[in-house]
Amino acid sequence: GLVARLAAEAGVAVAAVGVGAAGVIDHESGTIRAASALFADWAGFPLGPELAQRVGVPVRVENDVNAFLLGEAAAAGPSVPDVLGVMLGTGVGGALVIGGELHHGPHGAAGEIGHTPGYSDLVCTCGQTGHLETLASGTSIARRFEERTGRPVNDAREVAEAARAGDADARAVFDAAGRALALACASAATLLDLPIAIVGG
Repeated sequence: GLVARLAAEAGVAVAAVGVGAAGVIDHESGTIRAASALFADWAGFPLGPELAQRVGVPVRVENDVNAFLLGEAAAAGPSVPDVLGVMLGTGVGGALVIGGELHHGPHGAAGEIGHTPGYSDLVCTCGQTGHLETLASGTSIARRFEERTGRPVNDAREVAEAARAGDADARAVFDAAGRALALACASAATLLDLPIAIVGG
């Protein structure tokens, strides 16, 4: 429906569709290889073939954070050939552009900084322990605030509002998230000699 509406608004025929989707993507088949437990029945879903059948044109599926970084790198221009992209949302996603090209790695998961360990002793949404995502995702920010205060919140936006209003507990949760994110970016920059990190979400 979205493809048809956008094509009609632009007054053009659709030649192909590009999709940014959550999870680790099999770039050959357009299938979701792996996804967080937050995305029910997403792992194994043949997104590319399903969409191609519905829209009747070729479909290319890319990880959503990779798509984000490709757009940001294109906007920055060729003077930024090496960059780390980090997207904060339900989880923490990451992507790499090296030598001006998106770097997928052999399993399609290059740059997935959210699942690097050593940031806490908390269990991640993927079931492992201590990942960056346990402190820096929107989901985790809300959970850490609730654990710290016993006060329920709907999401990280409420914690952000409390932090802006001067709530010490909310600020402490954001300080921990920011410190973890900064350490992750510094580690990636050191390991891969990346001069720039772009954070969004």
